[in-house]
Amino acid sequence: MLTSDGTLTGVPYTKAFSTSSPYWQKILFYLDPNDFTGNTCANNMPILRYADVLLMYAEAVNQANGSPTQAACDAINQVIYRANGYASNVAHPILTTSMSKQAFDDAVIQERSWELCFEWPDRWFDICRKRILDKVSAPYPQYLANFSAERYLFPIPQNELKLDKLLIQNPGYAVP
Repeated sequence: MLTSDGTLTGVPYTKAFSTSSPYWQKILFYLDPNDFTGNTCANNMPILRYADVLLMYAEAVNQANGSPTQAACDAINQVIYRANGYASNVAHPILTTSMSKQAFDDAVIQERSWELCFEWPDRWFDICRKRILDKVSAPYPQYLANFSAERYLFPIPQNELKLDKLLIQNPGYAVP
């Protein structure tokens, strides 16, 4: 946790738990045990976070301009800087406008995977949108055994196909 004077506090997971496995925790600023009853909670869970908006912006600006701009770099670097504990980190450097469009895009997608971990829909939709399942699953080829590129798309609902005769079903799905 970052304190008001800029120092980091906390205990490494290797000392806090009896196992050597890392843990994660999403921070909630208000927790009242009385709010949790019957698998419900009075707290609203965020659907869209500021870091997500910054990363979407950085990706969109890079795609629209054909290369990273200073505005795109500033957006993602806010996320990187916070993730680094507001300090320089050689292992996790900030991004610059000297990067190619593809290198910047790859860096944004990687940053999204770190920043939005355990928020599965974001990562899955990034993988589908970028069509990178083969890249991110390379160490685990068994995950690709029953997957085909056609599965990057959802089927068009049958009702929509019936209503609009000009629509064509996505590849790999049955036609009514």
